[in-house]
Amino acid sequence: MILMLFAALLPAVLLLLYIWNKDTQKEPSYMLIKAVTWGIGIIIPVIMVESGIKMLLFGAGGAPTSLIGTTAMAFFVAAIPEECFKLLLHQNAQARPRQNPGIGREG
Repeated sequence: MILMLFAALLPAVLLLLYIWNKDTQKEPSYMLIKAVTWGIGIIIPVIMVESGIKMLLFGAGGAPTSLIGTTAMAFFVAAIPEECFKLLLHQNAQARPRQNPGIGREG
């Protein structure tokens, strides 16, 4: 079980470290930790919404059996809810400029 968790997290951690090492204008560590924590925390509501949409589209325990069904699942069940939750987090960060300096502002 621990090996599976390690294998699942390793690619994300390696990519994060690679990008962070290449970054010439590094953000403060607390901001990165906060962003990763919010990203992890948002998984639960996203999974709940995705499960509900999947049930509406394919029924209880159903899975797509065609290319159109698979495409619909990828788009409506996975992509749309995940991106909407990211947008909500981003808008929430923009609404609090003193708590989140520099987030969502150009220049």
